[in-house]
Amino acid sequence: MVQVCEAEWDMVRKARKIEAGELTEAERALLGRAVRIELPVTDLPGMKQAADMLIGLGTQIKFIAEREDMTKAEKLFAMRSHANSVRDRLRVSSGRPKRTYDKF
Repeated sequence: MVQVCEAEWDMVRKARKIEAGELTEAERALLGRAVRIELPVTDLPGMKQAADMLIGLGTQIKFIAEREDMTKAEKLFAMRSHANSVRDRLRVSSGRPKRTYDKF
């Protein structure tokens, strides 16, 4: 009978999850490269509001990154969605129009 080391088994399982989560070319194209967030540096109340939104975004990204029930692509899409939401709310709060998106 073979004995299994629990620590080694966990390491192998985690390594398989990381390798299995590679992005396809289609997912890379849909994700894009980056989300650009502009801060209203001429408006003190706007900067305070932006700080709160960015803290919330950081907390949300950290929470999503720690989830184990999502694939890598699902995590990245959720993070991008939250970042886009913060960017749009910052644009509206500083008096600029919300960005429009192409519909698939």
